[in-house]
Amino acid sequence: MDNEPNDRSQELAALRAAAQGVLDLIDRPGGVAADDPRLVGVFSELVAAAKSKGVLPSSSGADRAALERSPTFLAERQARTVAQALREAKSLARRLVEVQENERRSIARELHDEAGQALASLRYGLRLLEREIEEGGSATERVAELMQRTDAVIDSLHRLVADLRPASLDHLGLEAALRQYSRSAGSKFGLEVRFKARGFGGERLPQVVETALYRVVQEAMANVVRHALATRVDVLLEHRGDRVMVMIEDDGVGFEPDLVERGNHFGLLGIQERAEALGGTLTLESTPGAGTTIVVEVASADPNPDR
Repeated sequence: MDNEPNDRSQELAALRAAAQGVLDLIDRPGGVAADDPRLVGVFSELVAAAKSKGVLPSSSGADRAALERSPTFLAERQARTVAQALREAKSLARRLVEVQENERRSIARELHDEAGQALASLRYGLRLLEREIEEGGSATERVAELMQRTDAVIDSLHRLVADLRPASLDHLGLEAALRQYSRSAGSKFGLEVRFKARGFGGERLPQVVETALYRVVQEAMANVVRHALATRVDVLLEHRGDRVMVMIEDDGVGFEPDLVERGNHFGLLGIQERAEALGGTLTLESTPGAGTTIVVEVASADPNPDR
């Protein structure tokens, strides 16, 4: 009996050494990945062994508190936390890649459907013009037609460039850029888009804030076009003290927010990520048959000025 405390100490020391050995495998370059499922099994076996030998208690109260302070328990919890964080990071990265691919697919489709077809038509017109000139005919009407087609190609490319990065956002600021975007979106999508700005006296916001809020409106408008079946969209931009708020409200079909998993809806995911990147918030309100309101509020200053 006199040797029992010493035996317990030796068993505890051995278990601590085993747990530390597994942690060393994680930290060592080229070692076991922190999300390797075998690690959780190893820690579980260590805890089970400790409990079976009485080194770690398994009851509630003070014994449970002692268990939760034990190195083996903490090591197991650390491994589970790291593994979960890595799984979430991988899932987010995968979804963001899918968002990027969707954007690239949309750009490619617009280039093919508008600019590509217009340029093909322009080339065909040039061939006809060449033939008419060779035959000694008048080329005046053909030249005028080709000029119109050329202007259409230029306008199409300007719209595409504006969708990617509007010049007005860099030169005139967020208010002017969103006012221009609201007009073009209404015309392009056949919607009544009403834009209103409050609290702006000509001052500019940090570029990262302006870009993020502009993209929020773009993505919200894309959601309206794809899903809402709306006829009217209201966009409100408001600067209050050290906060900036943008609200997008539509009169579409709406939905049940509780039934929507934001992670599976790329538009909402993008909006949420942009808001959180600036330390802001996303508020989503919607009712079936009564439209949807998206509100993003962020600080007017760049939260990471040193990046």
